[in-house]
This record gives sequence, C-alpha cells and structure tokens, in this order.
Amino acid sequence: MKNKIAVLFFLSVFFAPFAVNAGPLCAFTGSNFNQNADQQPSPTANQHMGQVDYVLCGRFKCPGYVLLSNYQAGNAQAWMDSHGALIRVNPSFMNGEVSKYGELATIGILAHELGHLIDFSSRHGNIPQHDREAKADEYAGCAFALAGNPKSDLTPLARSLSAMGNSPGYPTGKQRVQLISAGYDRCRQ
Repeated sequence: MKNKIAVLFFLSVFFAPFAVNAGPLCAFTGSNFNQNADQQPSPTANQHMGQVDYVLCGRFKCPGYVLLSNYQAGNAQAWMDSHGALIRVNPSFMNGEVSKYGELATIGILAHELGHLIDFSSRHGNIPQHDREAKADEYAGCAFALAGNPKSDLTPLARSLSAMGNSPGYPTGKQRVQLISAGYDRCRQ
C-alpha cells in the first residue's frame, strides 16, 4: 500500500497538469464528506481489495489507485481527480453489508468501484452516469468469473444491490442483477 501511495504522489506532482479533474465517478450517497477523515483501510478490506485487484487488473488495464477508509463517506465510491484515483469505503457500511449478505457482497462492491476506475481510464468523453454504473456492475460480475467462483456466488452481491433500491442515475435493482450476471457470463467465456 505504501508503494501505491508513493507512486500516486509522484504521478500527481509530475502529471497533475495533464490529469483529468473528474471528481466522484460513483458516490452512492453523494460526496459531501471530509477528505481529511481518510484512513488506512482494515486488513480485511485490503485483503478483499487485493483479491479484486488480482483478477480484474490481471485482465484489464487498471490505473494506479489507493484504497481508503472514511467513516464520513456515504458508503463506497470511486474517485478520480488531478491527484489520482481513489476508492473510499465507509467501514460501517461495509461491515453492515457483511452482516446482512456476507463477504462476497463487499468483495463485489469493491469490484464495482474498481470497475469504475478501469472504465473511466479506458473511455473518454462525457458518459452518462447510468451507463457508468451499468459498466461497473458488469465488471463486478466479471471479477467473480475471473476468480473462478461459481455463478451462485453472485447472490450476496445481487441481494445487496437490490436492497439499495432505485436511485436516479443508477439502473434498477433488477437491471443491476442482470448486469452482474451478464458481466459474469462475458468473462467466463
């Protein structure tokens, strides 16, 4: 993790004038929180992110990013700006998801967030939020396929996504379940 932070700092200092100023790519409940509250993630969060990184970044081109915990963040978000790429998670939210749906749900959430960073770094232009969210859901399903998990392992993530309800700019819960399934099928082949 320290190496990623050092690389991120190096890139932000030398390439900041050329970096995009994107802001939040995915913020389920908005991005109004104190960035000074960012902390190192738990060992479990690091382990889960490492699993997701291994399978997705082994197949797709991933940008350098840093995983952070922030109790003031709404839940989970991908963020990219002139300083680099971040994935922020609210530990209370993630622990709640583990309690309700199990660790596979939170692994899927992390895969969704990393999917945003992969998608954003590979596409250019103004992409509607609905399309960004759909693509990130597909990456989440893909991560399970690439890890060799059975398709039934998508169930905890599907339950978590469905429980989040319908929000403006996001596919419906039913569509999100179809998207993670489609992502799984595409990467399984």
